[in-house]
Amino acid sequence: MSYETDHPDEPPPSPSPPPSAILGIETVFTPTPASEQPQSSGDANRTPITYKPSSYALGYKDKDYRAAVVSEMARYYYQMDYSLFMDRFVTASSLDEAFANISQKQLDSAEKFSGLTDDMLGGKCDESKLYAPLCESLNEAIGMAPHADPERPPYVFKDVSIWPESSFEDSKIDIAMYPTSEGASLAYELDEKSKKGREHAARVAWAWMILGVEVKQDPTRTAFMFDNSSNLLHDSDKGREGQAQIAQYATQLMLRQHRTFVFIIYIYRNLARLTRWDRVGCIVTKPFDFKAKPEMLLNFVYRLVQMSPAEQGYDTTAVLATAEEITRLEAFKPINKRARTRAEEILANRTYYPIYKVSCPDARKPQLNSYFIGKHCAASYSSTGRATKGYVAFVEETELTRHGELTRLSFMKDYWRPVHNKGRTELEICKLLEDARVQNVPTVIAGGDVAAQRTVTQEYLARQLLLERQHVRLVFAQLARALDDEYSNSSVMIQVVYDALRAHENAWDVGILHRDISANNIMRVIDQDVEDDNLVPVKGILNDWDLARHKDDLGNDATQVGRSGTWTFMSATSLQYPLKPNDLADDLESFIHVVTYLSFRFHYHNYTKLPFGKPLSLPELMRRNGTNGRLAEHLHNHYYQKWECKGGVYSGGEHKKSSNSSGTPPLIFNSLRVSPTLITLVNELYGLLELHYSAIDFPALAKYSSPAIDDEAASKLPETVQIIPRGMSQPKKRLPALSLRPKPAPEPSAPKILDNHGYILQVFEDADTRINIDKMALNDSTQDQLYCLTQTTNQAPSGPTGSGTKRGSLDTGDDRDSKKHRTGSNAGSALNSDLVQIPEGGKIDAGNASKEGHTHT
Repeated sequence: MSYETDHPDEPPPSPSPPPSAILGIETVFTPTPASEQPQSSGDANRTPITYKPSSYALGYKDKDYRAAVVSEMARYYYQMDYSLFMDRFVTASSLDEAFANISQKQLDSAEKFSGLTDDMLGGKCDESKLYAPLCESLNEAIGMAPHADPERPPYVFKDVSIWPESSFEDSKIDIAMYPTSEGASLAYELDEKSKKGREHAARVAWAWMILGVEVKQDPTRTAFMFDNSSNLLHDSDKGREGQAQIAQYATQLMLRQHRTFVFIIYIYRNLARLTRWDRVGCIVTKPFDFKAKPEMLLNFVYRLVQMSPAEQGYDTTAVLATAEEITRLEAFKPINKRARTRAEEILANRTYYPIYKVSCPDARKPQLNSYFIGKHCAASYSSTGRATKGYVAFVEETELTRHGELTRLSFMKDYWRPVHNKGRTELEICKLLEDARVQNVPTVIAGGDVAAQRTVTQEYLARQLLLERQHVRLVFAQLARALDDEYSNSSVMIQVVYDALRAHENAWDVGILHRDISANNIMRVIDQDVEDDNLVPVKGILNDWDLARHKDDLGNDATQVGRSGTWTFMSATSLQYPLKPNDLADDLESFIHVVTYLSFRFHYHNYTKLPFGKPLSLPELMRRNGTNGRLAEHLHNHYYQKWECKGGVYSGGEHKKSSNSSGTPPLIFNSLRVSPTLITLVNELYGLLELHYSAIDFPALAKYSSPAIDDEAASKLPETVQIIPRGMSQPKKRLPALSLRPKPAPEPSAPKILDNHGYILQVFEDADTRINIDKMALNDSTQDQLYCLTQTTNQAPSGPTGSGTKRGSLDTGDDRDSKKHRTGSNAGSALNSDLVQIPEGGKIDAGNASKEGHTHT
């Protein structure tokens, strides 16, 4: 789900697949001036890969996630003079000049941080001792501003340093500025006993926080430099931990709220920096001494509380639902039990995930439609990039006969696309497919660009040629669940993939190539008109068309750095030749990798460690998968192998290429436990790959390769050795009878099997016919073998993976070591987790914006 990319992030280090959800589109430093900023590896016509490790966040304490955040953000900070920052970002069109700053009279009578003694600011006490004096002076600045009710200011600063929102979401900033409204107070106020004598104590409530304040006493732990150094960022291990921490806070604020940007105050003893974060990067002021010149920090607060919500960084197209509207939502009972469960979850979480009413323009009529959304079901933990979030939305009917009535649920996708003049937007692609009557694709019913909501940080990072980002919302009619959610049997998997393949063929017939085939984008539709959609015919859709291109635009990618797609499912030639433009064969090969990957997850094979028969409890499943190092290492080598190349790109796919060229699947099914239809399908698909790869002119592709930065490391890739348990044998290779369905001859320039849909469709059609008489196909799936799978070898992935990012529940956060991830009661894995909420998960986009997760539950 992405457009022009501008963040050169490395490909997935054995990521876990995004979390399972129930939707339909799926379902996260030197103060150098621009002239000294590090040069980007590309320009508007050269786009780096966009896999963002932070999108696979297990939790904010995840060491790999924190490292990924630091790496991603390193080039996207800009240092600015305090006065310019205030003039550019902390002003209001309605702000009377007389009230632009605190008057001298007010300042003379103010405390001016007098509670902060020299000993306290000299590092001779714990930083927690600074919180109360800071709250008192900052609240004093709020009180100085003109308010309608001077006795009850609309905002307040609170000490939230030790009261997390919940045991599930336990990240905490030191001080928070909140509104004093009833709904907000309900979320953050503590009783007197819980305050433990701390006057300003309150609970963390990310959904209500206007801004945060981070306080440091230890000079080794600051994210930024506060000495006379010319550097902005603190270049040390502890300094990078500080950078990860503040980036996580900014990410959490933008994830949990409808924001266009956020402010965070960063304090080290008597010095402060103001920061402003949007989806391109962060602008940071030079440090100033707020003790010696208290008006500098107090004026920031004084101005901020007089600014409008939009000027404070709020998306004003999302407004809190009224009590009457929430009552109507509670009365609405969807027929389908999956949809009903999702609706109940949204309503149950509204204290910390308040319900908003969002208006979007109808996709076909000149009218606005209204939707109600609460807790996201999918999202990215990355602080920059597309930052996709997915919501199940209550639909408010607009037809006159049913005006205001709630009739069904839909799926809302919210993200920040790069602004460019190449290709079509996702909305345009979806309308084109609908007008062409392409079947098995999501139906867009509303949405588009959200007016006047664009990033500004790129203006100050001009040397890196970053693209401006535009806020987008799209609403789709279907709810669906991704195939990487557990399914009942191989018959379901084969039918859903086949339906998606037909959608892909029909789209290609009208000139559109998807370019991001993955297990997250191939989904099973939820029939909202029946209680149990397992009792109706299976229907699949191909989702997420934000990376799609018209065939006339495909050649433009040849000049761009990187590729489009999700690393796990990309073709071997795309991985081996990172500068190669996407073509039809790449997408068709990705369908084969989807089937194989799902077979690793949900079917018995030579790496399976799950027992036959009785299902395991969740803890038992975690323990069993957590000890399956053979499977973890094999998947790492086959799907996630990579090495860094010159020009800011990555290469990989050596094992994929070997498997494809020999026509040998990377796994051996247990024929006593797996449908013969699935076994035959996989073997025939690899027969197609063998025929296809035998016709590839690899010397001609050499121009699309890039030299490895470390030739020695790239040459020492581990070999994949098939482990064949006793009683199992490598099946005899089977090539499909390709003559059964003649197709037009491929173009002379590329006479290969996968240069059209005919042969791969024939193989699926044969399987679809056989599956109807294959009784074993009705009961041949396992529990998720990748859930909490742990990589224990030297090839262990270096990047984050885990649970809590994709569809289902997105907000996770708990400790894990390098081998195991845990999120509340759920655990993630170094290779996989179906709890991850990722709406752009692990995506790479060569000609588009950076990818982080997916959406569509």
